[in-house]
Amino acid sequence: MKIRIMLAFAVCMVIGSIGYAEEVRPAPSTLQIGPSQVQKAPTSIQKETIKISGPIQVQPNPNIWGGIVAGAEEGKFNNPQGIAINLSLGFVYVADKGNNRVQQFKTDGSFVKSITIQSPYDVTVDGYGAVYVFSGADCKIYQYSRYLDLENSWGGYITSAGETGKFYVPCQIKAAISSDSTFYVYASESAANRGSIQKFKDNGQFVKIWRGNAGFYKPRGIAFGPYMDTENKTQYVFYVADEGRHNISIFSEIKGTLIGYVGSKGSANGQFNSPQDVELDLLTNVGLPYIYVADTGNNRIQKFNTHGIYQAQWGSTGTAYGKFKQPRGIAVDRDGNVYVVDSGNNRIQKFLKADIDKLSQQIVN
Repeated sequence: MKIRIMLAFAVCMVIGSIGYAEEVRPAPSTLQIGPSQVQKAPTSIQKETIKISGPIQVQPNPNIWGGIVAGAEEGKFNNPQGIAINLSLGFVYVADKGNNRVQQFKTDGSFVKSITIQSPYDVTVDGYGAVYVFSGADCKIYQYSRYLDLENSWGGYITSAGETGKFYVPCQIKAAISSDSTFYVYASESAANRGSIQKFKDNGQFVKIWRGNAGFYKPRGIAFGPYMDTENKTQYVFYVADEGRHNISIFSEIKGTLIGYVGSKGSANGQFNSPQDVELDLLTNVGLPYIYVADTGNNRIQKFNTHGIYQAQWGSTGTAYGKFKQPRGIAVDRDGNVYVVDSGNNRIQKFLKADIDKLSQQIVN
């Protein structure tokens, strides 16, 4: 009996040892992770192609009129030269020389109409809305009504030395109120050794001539307005962009003498290289207007105060907005926005007063 009990106990011990060994398994040499837990990374990056139907539409800059390439369509230009603004009606006129026409626009660049005239060098507008165009084809000044109907013409080629009321080489014209509160038309020419400015009544009657001995050599653009001298005394003068002397001459019409000049030849701030136009913002800064100069040879616009002190500049050679290739004409509207004839790029560029003021403030500070 004792032997049977001991044998049964031994058998149980063996069976128990075998069962325990089956439940405890050795740890694997590597961690096994099921495929449902981790997603396999792609072996290559899948590229997604975006399809665009139709051409990409690029919005044009509303402050650029025309284009780099010359054109004859409405609103396009071919070697434009001069520009003028009817301040009361808000029309802009451009002497489109290469297309033998003057184009009329609204200040937002919308085309209005055009008139045909051979080789227009410059255009100006008087206080009554009459438009005057200086033609290089016959050296005549043509007068149009505010509706662009031809009303009169005068001038022509000089046939004898000392002849007045006629021209050798037409340049630019400006209609402005003189010191006697009357509108006159002033015309410049810059022929070698014959530079002069002539004054006419609005009916074409010759009034006066100032030649090179008045203090300028090759006068181009003309602007009228107040000038404040070193004693802070203000007098009414006209400013002349002198291409030959590379400066802006300040001339007293009443005295017929040169008061002074701004600038010299060079490319530093306040210097010029063949400036061809000058304008004042008479309506936005009444009493103390700023002076804007088309610094043609340096491909930039410079700004001065009525003391002739440099304030700001913008531009360099190029085709992007704010860059120029021979800026030849300049005008300012009643809101102080500046329009530049970018002649070599066959376009007009418009610069908002707010942007110009910011630039001026940065430079003055």
